[in-house]
Amino acid sequence: MPIVAHLEFYLEAAIAIVLVFAVCITLHEFGHFYVAKKCGVAVPVFAIGFGPKLCKFKRGGTEYSVRLFPLGGFVQMAGEAPQEAWFPVGQPVAFRVNELGEIVALGDVKDLPDAEVGTVRRADLTDALEMTIQMAQGVRTYPVRPYARVMLNARSSVPIVEKHEQVVGKPLWQRAAIILAGPVMNLLLAGFLFSAVNTYTGVPTTTIGTVESHILSTDGWVKSRRPDCPGG
Repeated sequence: MPIVAHLEFYLEAAIAIVLVFAVCITLHEFGHFYVAKKCGVAVPVFAIGFGPKLCKFKRGGTEYSVRLFPLGGFVQMAGEAPQEAWFPVGQPVAFRVNELGEIVALGDVKDLPDAEVGTVRRADLTDALEMTIQMAQGVRTYPVRPYARVMLNARSSVPIVEKHEQVVGKPLWQRAAIILAGPVMNLLLAGFLFSAVNTYTGVPTTTIGTVESHILSTDGWVKSRRPDCPGG
């Protein structure tokens, strides 16, 4: 069968496509990540690939990970969307408080066992960092401790940070720089690749290398002769 006969070709093409996507998207996300860090935005997660984590390490408040499916990657920046969007009014929420009465962990009931449980009545996780929660004994407003953890699942969490570390808390020019950094990295990659290819293969030119002269033979045929070669 044609497909089976060319299986090696299709496999190599598939690997090449995956690698191209991985490199392009990883560099794109790195552009966002680098400029966000320089602007003082908290970046909890930088991942290459999607799905389950194959390996990870943490440095400077960021978890770096390589994941199972290498089709791209992503960067998670604090305040890219309002932090209170995780907890809409009326949603059940599990939470833990410290000895000062500050919320230090939030999440779904199944992800925070042995935590207090209530219903969200108000959430301001951008400016005031506080939540109003209704429980069986009444309604209470809790302060949220900076870097309290939001449980995305039982083993993964991201921090809640103050406004000056959120994307929405940065001036317009910094937000624009963070957004544009990704496409700029792709343009730089394209420029580098074109330069590398042209360096390896050479650049097409209109410069004349050699000239051949043509003479008409006695039998009417055109003969070619290099000017630097003796004889007819």
